[in-house]
Amino acid sequence: MSKKKKKNKNKKVLNGIDLVNNKEELEIKKIYEKENIISKSDNDIKKDSSINDKIQSFISILFTIIIFLALILLIIVLYNNYLKKEEVKCDVNKVCQDYIKKDYKIKEDDVVKFIKLNRGIFYSFDNLDAKNIKSEELTNFIVYYLLSLDTDYLECDQDDSRCLISKKEISYNELKEILKKYLNIDNFQVAYTYEFNDTDTIRLYQDGDKIVLSVGEIMLQTYKHDFVDVLIDEDNIRVIMALSKKIDDSNYSYLGYKTINLKYFHNNFVINSIETHFN
Repeated sequence: MSKKKKKNKNKKVLNGIDLVNNKEELEIKKIYEKENIISKSDNDIKKDSSINDKIQSFISILFTIIIFLALILLIIVLYNNYLKKEEVKCDVNKVCQDYIKKDYKIKEDDVVKFIKLNRGIFYSFDNLDAKNIKSEELTNFIVYYLLSLDTDYLECDQDDSRCLISKKEISYNELKEILKKYLNIDNFQVAYTYEFNDTDTIRLYQDGDKIVLSVGEIMLQTYKHDFVDVLIDEDNIRVIMALSKKIDDSNYSYLGYKTINLKYFHNNFVINSIETHFN
């Protein structure tokens, strides 16, 4: 029996190309390209998604910064409007004027000179309160002031029976100025002498617009006054003087001390008070 010959499938070859195999390769190539396209598309999507995430993250950070800055601004506004204490701008000199010492250019020598020039007043008064001065004290002040004036005594007129031996005169307007200057007094009443006695040694009376101090044979005696200290505190001056009484030609007995309080007012020394403290 003769063996049947197997039929050989002949491959179709076109120009040296295996069509069957080529067809399969084409299919495979298409599938690869398709998969490659799909893979590429996925990468693009992932890439786009990554960009979107970054943008969203940036926007989120930006909003966080804006909110944080707005919160800081809100805190500053609340602090300035409700919590912060307002700075008070003021004149240091006005606020602290009670603590700042003012220099009135007062010299101790000027104070001593003023006391000595008016020693007829300061050595004669034991006590004097200028703010509550009485009529009798005011009269004595005028007498002591006129006695201390460094002016000559005038002879009495023969037709003036009120005048004793000699006199000193001052006009009413001058007296007003003196009382304002020394005691800071504007309104005053003077107890002039209206009743005269033969034993009078001193008389104070008014003659027209003149204030007349007439004296006989008198001798005024006062304690010995020695300067102890002159204290100057701005426009307030306190003078402390030791008082002593003469025992004999060379010895004195200590009696106490006198305090004179002055006020520097309008370039003048005004008398506030005189106080005497005896042992």
